[in-house]
Amino acid sequence: MFCTYSGPHTGIREAVPSTLVAGQYFEHLGIPVAAEWHVVGEFHGSLEHSTKGRLGDIRGRPNGQDLADVKRDVRELLAELRSS
Repeated sequence: MFCTYSGPHTGIREAVPSTLVAGQYFEHLGIPVAAEWHVVGEFHGSLEHSTKGRLGDIRGRPNGQDLADVKRDVRELLAELRSS
């Protein structure tokens, strides 16, 4: 599961329940969820929310480094799954 979130309200505390609910749904359908990623994302449409929220200036997020981190984590997860 991959979820982006921004920071004008409660940040990651809003993202985690979303992935838990979506994950519950997928698992109910028989689709296992191997991991969850929560990544900061720009609040499009509001410069104030993208610059003055709880997380500070998040314009341009997720950025290349954020996506590279997820890519690395996915590769590590796939390696673990292949070895089990």
